[in-house]
Amino acid sequence: MKKFLSDILGNTDGPIEITCFSIWHFLYIFLIAGAIIGAAFWLKGKSDATKHKTLKILALVTFGFYVVDFFLQPFVRSSFTLNIDKLPFHICTLMGVMAIFVANSKHDWFKEIIVALATTGAFMYLVYPGSALGDNTPWCYKVVQTMLYHGLLLAWGILSLTTGQVKLHIKKLWLPLVGMVCVALWATIGNVCYNTNYAGGSGHYDWFFLTGSTFGMSPYLMPFLTLAAFYSVTACIYGIYWLSTYLMAKHAAKRTAANN
Repeated sequence: MKKFLSDILGNTDGPIEITCFSIWHFLYIFLIAGAIIGAAFWLKGKSDATKHKTLKILALVTFGFYVVDFFLQPFVRSSFTLNIDKLPFHICTLMGVMAIFVANSKHDWFKEIIVALATTGAFMYLVYPGSALGDNTPWCYKVVQTMLYHGLLLAWGILSLTTGQVKLHIKKLWLPLVGMVCVALWATIGNVCYNTNYAGGSGHYDWFFLTGSTFGMSPYLMPFLTLAAFYSVTACIYGIYWLSTYLMAKHAAKRTAANN
């Protein structure tokens, strides 16, 4: 059984490789975007109860994919060991866990932070997975799982906004920044615990890209660059959300005036 699972999940060799910004990478992005748009149109005419239930199920499925993958990693890795990098210290893995608490939360500020960070993190990863796609076939478990997980997380974030279950407030753009700082502090705990030389950035684990080891940057400068990059994308998402809601409200007002 061990060999069977290892052969299926760990095999990444093949004549075709998926690399960053290759046709296969763009195909995954196209499929994920199409699925999200289709789901948004399907939910458009549904009741609030159906929307709430759908998002709750989607959050649970996303979390389930994360948990199952964590325990399948020994079969993916030739060393037959757990992949510690899968611990919830990255923004995407952490948001996959936090998403399941949003459905039953009564705190709008909490929902806004989690949805904003989940959308930002999943979007940035899908656009630039970096070395995660190198030397792998497009249909191997590693690629399919990571694209599917981040695609589900992005879908959950976007659909939470398009269904109106969660709203972003442009005047509260500081909220996701607070959330990012909390994620950075949480990731720092993981980096310090699992890297023997955190300050030098020589450790293998670089949760939330803070140590500088991934991009060859100073560990004292990298946290600020990471926060700036993530916050910039989040600000763009807030801007797009504000503009879309403004235009829809304006269109609705014109249609109401025309009917009267």
